[in-house]
Amino acid sequence: MSKKFIIERIVVKPIVALGFIFLLTIQAQASERIGVYKGTFDPPHNGHRDVILAAIESLNLDRIYVVPGVNQRHKPNANSYELRAQMAQLAFSDIPQVVYVEPYHLQILRESSDEGLISQLSVENRESHLFQIMGTDAFERIVELDVPPVPENFSIAVNQREVTETPLVTEYKGRSVVGFEPSGGDRGYSSTAIRNQIASGQVPVELNSDVYQVIERRGLYGLARRCIHLLMP
Repeated sequence: MSKKFIIERIVVKPIVALGFIFLLTIQAQASERIGVYKGTFDPPHNGHRDVILAAIESLNLDRIYVVPGVNQRHKPNANSYELRAQMAQLAFSDIPQVVYVEPYHLQILRESSDEGLISQLSVENRESHLFQIMGTDAFERIVELDVPPVPENFSIAVNQREVTETPLVTEYKGRSVVGFEPSGGDRGYSSTAIRNQIASGQVPVELNSDVYQVIERRGLYGLARRCIHLLMP
């Protein structure tokens, strides 16, 4: 057996094969379509689920980050991030495309803002097409406040209600804007209404049973106060 044959068989071919696998991996990453869906998720319910599934189908997403808000200054009574993240993972655990932020992403959210996380995900997935997913109200607020544009590899995806005050634009500050809608339309799920139902002793049908078990065990949304009241003579 010649030295040339040994080098070709043992060294060259494996290197070529590894290079081919590496190229395939890069191509796969380059073709990824990734959603970023931020919300309070207090609690996560079937309305959120409808949005996630519709975004995956309409935008052909490979992955979608579900990101419970960290600095909820506009909702000071919201439960802790850790508790809302736990409930979100229970609510959407059967959707394979759903992923969650890493601890260092969480640190960025705590130290900066949503824009900091969007910028970081843009850099980490520079060859991918990302979508910042939001509701109509959130998008209208962005336009009204003249918020700076998302990074170049991002588009804005708006979950459209059945009735909107203004037609959806197709571009915002040089970034494409696309609309989508859950197949069942807007079913009117409201986190506030769900919390009120729980406080009144009802078990909302819009909640995953595992999520409700957490709520029941922790006595969330006024459930603990109701139980104490019922036990009082």
